[in-house]
Amino acid sequence: MNICLKHEFEQTIYLSTILYGFCTTQIINFYFTMLDEREQHLRLHNIRRRQVVFVDTLFLARLLNEGGSVDASTKDVPTPQYCYDKVSTWFINEREKRKKSIDIFSVDRIFIPVNTNNNHWALIVLHMHRKEMRYYDSMTGSHGRGHHVKDMLKRWMVDEAEAKKGTSDFVEADKWDIKFETCPKQTNGRDCGVFTIMYADFLVDHL
Repeated sequence: MNICLKHEFEQTIYLSTILYGFCTTQIINFYFTMLDEREQHLRLHNIRRRQVVFVDTLFLARLLNEGGSVDASTKDVPTPQYCYDKVSTWFINEREKRKKSIDIFSVDRIFIPVNTNNNHWALIVLHMHRKEMRYYDSMTGSHGRGHHVKDMLKRWMVDEAEAKKGTSDFVEADKWDIKFETCPKQTNGRDCGVFTIMYADFLVDHL
């Protein structure tokens, strides 16, 4: 992790702890950036290490076209609407300051933070070669969100394959399923973000 990013990360943690008392999207994004940098460094020294990808919190929000205003009268969160166009260039070289574009179908795993109603974080990991998704949630009761995200990500992979490779037959979207993994649980109402980044940190090394 470079010095400037480390300093900014430390400032963000301090301010988030003082102002909010919980892990914000900025902390999750910084931590995922750190994990991504670490992985790139490790792969330089171990050519057998399989490539993994960490995406930030904006990816799923844009794919589902989320972020609209909550209805003041009903407090309802706007219904997500799938929108591939908003992420169609996500893995092209300019994204996340990478030196080259990423073929998502050649990587081993993709780590994606999942937000529910702007008040809870979980983690979904796409195992690209196994054609399976694994969902890690520090609280119970959000399987519905997991199934919805699974369906949207399957649709995204099909669109990504069509756009980048001209065919999506190899994706075999009907074979993909989601597994809700048994994992450590939080004991309060604010630590979901911390659990999400720790899941990613441990899982990247199969711990």
